[in-house]
Amino acid sequence: MQLKLRRWKTEMPFLSGIEAPRLIHKHTLFPGKKKYAKIDPERLETAKRAVANGMTLRKVEEDFKIPESVHRHIKLGKNIKKHSGKTVLSSGEDEILVQRLMLCASWGYPMDSYDLRLIVKGYLDRRGVDVKRFKGNMPGVDWAESFLMRHKDSLRE
Repeated sequence: MQLKLRRWKTEMPFLSGIEAPRLIHKHTLFPGKKKYAKIDPERLETAKRAVANGMTLRKVEEDFKIPESVHRHIKLGKNIKKHSGKTVLSSGEDEILVQRLMLCASWGYPMDSYDLRLIVKGYLDRRGVDVKRFKGNMPGVDWAESFLMRHKDSLRE
């Protein structure tokens, strides 16, 4: 999709002043990108216990189908981070925001994405955080849509 937008701007120079529509990308792989395996947390915990009990990393890899490198990173204490971009709010702040949105819904006060954006703007302003990717600390429509997509299971209740 990104390639199409670049081509759109280069092939039609008379449209150079017009911004391309914002698009939320489904997690598609671009050429040269690596797809990472999703490991079940319960299986990983069981494998960690097996390593702690003296099982070799190679044997754990064969039995639990978890790469040896993952166990090596855990054993060395390396922090395994998410592969996606950084979020503006921490996971704890995200969860608190979701709980507050659910509380407002239970009171019969529905919130739309604009209200969500205003709440986050107020929160960032009160904390004194200046997020460069938000104009005036106001999250965009794309951010609100991705937030709702990230928490669609808990917000659906």
